[in-house]
Amino acid sequence: MQLEYGGNDAQLNENTVFRIMFRNQFTSCRYRRIVVTRKVLSMRLPTMVECEEMMRPHHGRIRGVFTDAWAEYQRLQGIAPYLLDYKRGRANDVHAAMKWLARDRFGDEPSDAYYIPHEPESFMILVNQRLHTRFKKLDRETLRPSNVATDQNDEMLRQFPLPQHGPDPIYLIAGYVLNELETAVESTHVILPLGGYNFWSYEIDDDGVASNVIEMPTIWPLDDVTKTAVRPRSRITPKKKTNDDEVS
Repeated sequence: MQLEYGGNDAQLNENTVFRIMFRNQFTSCRYRRIVVTRKVLSMRLPTMVECEEMMRPHHGRIRGVFTDAWAEYQRLQGIAPYLLDYKRGRANDVHAAMKWLARDRFGDEPSDAYYIPHEPESFMILVNQRLHTRFKKLDRETLRPSNVATDQNDEMLRQFPLPQHGPDPIYLIAGYVLNELETAVESTHVILPLGGYNFWSYEIDDDGVASNVIEMPTIWPLDDVTKTAVRPRSRITPKKKTNDDEVS
């Protein structure tokens, strides 16, 4: 693992941008890069084990929200298929069903896990007053959501705390994956996004148990990121030829 940043030490602050480079586990010559700030590097992101322990009592309800929302979509498709026969319409209808089901099953009264509105048409489940969990459709290959790029969404993907979410929030994503024919929910997952990648992820199986765990190397906390940061190499400017050089 390496860190790299631009600028001198005097310019370092909590918003200094770092690019974390992880060697790919399958090849020796490629790297994964994650863009974060020093503020994120200085805080301790929870491990998969810690989050799974807090999320475990709610796995059944989370999985049920996805499977029942898909069943509701299929029911509506049988009534009016011409209104739903395109991906955008399907995603909107499944999300609307998830929103209604999540509020019904988790409730909106403060508890160990409850529904909170987020933006006009979205929502989260707040677990243990820290884990802000959004419900999304995930890509089969990357296990990443395909969100519309907004400043707020980018901040949550990079684990930047939003003002209204307390001093140390963690932004998780609970998501479902469709089968290759996109006719049924194939699996459900919980992921901790970090920039353009997942810091870790696990699957919720039929019994509500975590499986297929994928974790990236743990590098938190770092005592002094300036000692492990790799400064960019200085560029050597070629000497320009002069008339005297040409004569000689």
